[in-house]
Amino acid sequence: MKYFTPAFLWALVILWLCAIPGQDIPNWKLLSFDKAGHAFLFFTLTIFLFWGFFKQKRGIFFQKYFLPASIVVAIIYGGATELMQQFWFENRKADILDFFANTVGSILALAVYFFLLKKKLFRD
Repeated sequence: MKYFTPAFLWALVILWLCAIPGQDIPNWKLLSFDKAGHAFLFFTLTIFLFWGFFKQKRGIFFQKYFLPASIVVAIIYGGATELMQQFWFENRKADILDFFANTVGSILALAVYFFLLKKKLFRD
């Protein structure tokens, strides 16, 4: 589980950001900045999940399929945070475009893995 510490801590950062009451969030002039922020948060979470699933030794299934497992976990978490914003957090609403940006961030992490990280960081 020690390899999941960065992913877990980053997921807590995402949850904290999602829980900020709506009236306390700065009103950005550029809508794209918000979506880029979502993509960045989930890009980073997915990279941390790649590392955690790849390095853990308990479940050979997750070690072998660390890429799809990471993407699925990140996308489900992205959807869950949007639902929490809709139903639990003060003055927040779910946004399908935020969920889409979360998913794009995860998919970008997959592209970065294949083009940059595969040979450098994920050697056993």
